[in-house]
Amino acid sequence: MKVRDLAKWNPWWKGIGESCEHFRRRYNYSFLSFRSFQAKENVIIRGPRQVGKTETMIRSIPNFVKAGIPPENITYISCDRLGGLNELRNTVRELDSVMKFQEGEKVLLLDEITSIKNWELAMKEFCEATSFKVLATGSRPKELEKKAEYFPGRAEIINFYPLSFHEFCSFFFHSMLKGSISLPGCKIERKEKWEKLVRFAEKLGISLTLASKLLDELRAIKVGLSNLKEAVNLYKYFEVFDSLFQIYLKSCLLYTSPSPRDRG
Repeated sequence: MKVRDLAKWNPWWKGIGESCEHFRRRYNYSFLSFRSFQAKENVIIRGPRQVGKTETMIRSIPNFVKAGIPPENITYISCDRLGGLNELRNTVRELDSVMKFQEGEKVLLLDEITSIKNWELAMKEFCEATSFKVLATGSRPKELEKKAEYFPGRAEIINFYPLSFHEFCSFFFHSMLKGSISLPGCKIERKEKWEKLVRFAEKLGISLTLASKLLDELRAIKVGLSNLKEAVNLYKYFEVFDSLFQIYLKSCLLYTSPSPRDRG
């Protein structure tokens, strides 16, 4: 793949404002999960599929821009669409030769890098021999654990798991309060999806005022047994959390249901 072919995956090269429609699709959901991570160095996000790795990676792009990284210096590559290790290596080498003379920090986002055989060789090379900060995702946690020996001092490994109930409730209330999203040079209106969520929440007895209050309460609770006493103080909202827990359980069942391939 040539650098010019990457433009379709990287519309923000023309500016965040020019790629507003692309980001709108990323936020066009009733329920929004806002996971985040601190990436001072190279990072590998590992975890099963459908836990938000790709969404977190893409939504980190406006944050990089806010931090002063030029959008044209941020490159996303979907590794599971490449032909293998050599194509990945050649693509990144050409990209590095084009970008290394540009001013500012450079970021390389490698989505589903573990879909490529011997991916760890390429990741090690990119961390050591390119001008990029590298952020990668992988959906094979056990394999990543075995390959971890390649990355001491080169990349930090961050684990992503399915949402906990605490996270689920926090993001549910957060989504109710986010009728729009402000990005650098771009404001995304979520009116239709937001109104749908608010109507649904009202049937559960959750108003916007209550959502704001409960979100503050949840943010004040640090997850862990030592903070169980603080969590118990939410008993007066038992009916609300019980309703959300039933939804959470259904979501977990959908997530853990075997695919046709798994059923054999």
